[in-house]
Amino acid sequence: MLPEFPIRVAALPKRLVVTRELESFEGPILSELRAESGALYLEKWCAREHSVERTLIVRSERRAIAEYLAGRLSMLDLLTIPNDGVGFIVDSDSGWVRSVYVVPIASLPGKYLPDKSAKHDVSLRPEWDTHQQNFLLGKKWDAKLLASIERRYLDVYGFSFLTEPRRSRAMPAGVLRFVFDGGFPLMHAFNHIRAAVPQESRAKSVGVSAHSPGILTLDAPGGPVSHLMKVLAAVPEAASAYSAVHQWSRLPWQKVSKVPGTAMDDLKRLAARLLVDIGVLISPDKPGEEALLVAGKLLASYYRRLWGLLDFGDEVEFLDAASIPRQADSDNFYIEDEDDQLG
Repeated sequence: MLPEFPIRVAALPKRLVVTRELESFEGPILSELRAESGALYLEKWCAREHSVERTLIVRSERRAIAEYLAGRLSMLDLLTIPNDGVGFIVDSDSGWVRSVYVVPIASLPGKYLPDKSAKHDVSLRPEWDTHQQNFLLGKKWDAKLLASIERRYLDVYGFSFLTEPRRSRAMPAGVLRFVFDGGFPLMHAFNHIRAAVPQESRAKSVGVSAHSPGILTLDAPGGPVSHLMKVLAAVPEAASAYSAVHQWSRLPWQKVSKVPGTAMDDLKRLAARLLVDIGVLISPDKPGEEALLVAGKLLASYYRRLWGLLDFGDEVEFLDAASIPRQADSDNFYIEDEDDQLG
């Protein structure tokens, strides 16, 4: 017999709908639920007896879930801190709720709860159609900072999407014919790149948790996000390849004749590091100096924007990329495009 608890109630106080499974193995282990009000809950599998499934449901919040998925928070803390250690034990039979108990989580049998050190097991994470990208905010944030985070993310997301290998995608019309003198044309190029992502494949901001500190969340399709995360993980090892392109991509348009004979090889090396289909930027068959310079400026700017997404300084942290090592001299790579111009 499954043990009963002292405080039994008629039903859960709110209707909850499963939004995604966070961990699963031959069935859900930990799931995210949402109330009509938008409030978040978690449901953890506890026990089974015959056809009856027993689960623990607790109130949660966006930041705690994001930190748990990033390996920053243990499952026990996830299940107790956001709700002051109180939850509901629910017994269900084929989807029909048989009983609901209000329980102090500390009073539950030990087998219902994870070990104190247990953290998110990525191998148990299902493949999501939509992936959340989370940015932790410091105490000093405002609408301008939120807009900056979103712009930085969408810049690299768009470029990553259009240049993903074996996808046969293309840059928007005209971008490869821009005259790139200074940062202003590059800014406009990335505006066009963001807009070229099909509507159904775009990333979008879905909410800000205004707790101090808070969190900004963007949603994007799972496939493009998985590719972007691989690109970001490759950035620290691409420094020397970037430096080679950087040396000549800073040339102004008037000095295009000084593009070196190694330019195509330099581009291919950096593109390979950043998982970029070089054919989206330039034809590999006898490209002209103008085409090489355009491709170099775009690819070098992309690299700098990738570093800009990884490193916002002290007030913002891209939580999903927190495990990517930051080189001590990475500040030298993320500079504004308008300042990256040879005289």
